Amino acid sequence: MLARTSQSTLIYPRRRPGQEQRRVNVDFPVWMIALLDKEAKRLGVPRQSLIKMLIARHLDKARVIGNRFCCAG
Repeated sequence: MLARTSQSTLIYPRRRPGQEQRRVNVDFPVWMIALLDKEAKRLGVPRQSLIKMLIARHLDKARVIGNRFCCAG
């Protein structure tokens, strides 16, 4: 999402080298969204950031345990 400064200059979101992004749509049950929103508010982060943090934590943990899952390419 782009933002504008007071001088009408566009500010682009930070890009991280080597971390190309791809949009993914996921449907969550209402109860899960409510819990995600509550936790995101408690941490002071947007819902999307919380979801990314939780998924990254799970994937890192799975990698350490020994890759118990396999991702189809």
